[in-house]
Amino acid sequence: MFQDRSLIDNIGYGRLLRYTDLLPELQRHIEAAQYTCVLFCAPVGTYTQTEVRWETSEEALRTHQFLAVAHDGCGVPVLHLPSVPTEERLAIIRTTLATF
Repeated sequence: MFQDRSLIDNIGYGRLLRYTDLLPELQRHIEAAQYTCVLFCAPVGTYTQTEVRWETSEEALRTHQFLAVAHDGCGVPVLHLPSVPTEERLAIIRTTLATF
């Protein structure tokens, strides 16, 4: 099963927003979820602020950094996908998933 977002994201957002009292409980749920691996995507292209993407590019980068730290520290293997075309990302994913 693939998930666009996971409980691990909540660790990053919790730290970013300073809701650290929630983190121990979240960590227990992450361990119980038994994630096999995490695919963490580098941003692709230029960030453009819109009605939907209300953050500035600096805020978006800061959020991405908090999410990266959360994923790297979650105890689950993390595959950092580079900022490359979709077909290259898919090839990296296929190769990685074949090892599980």
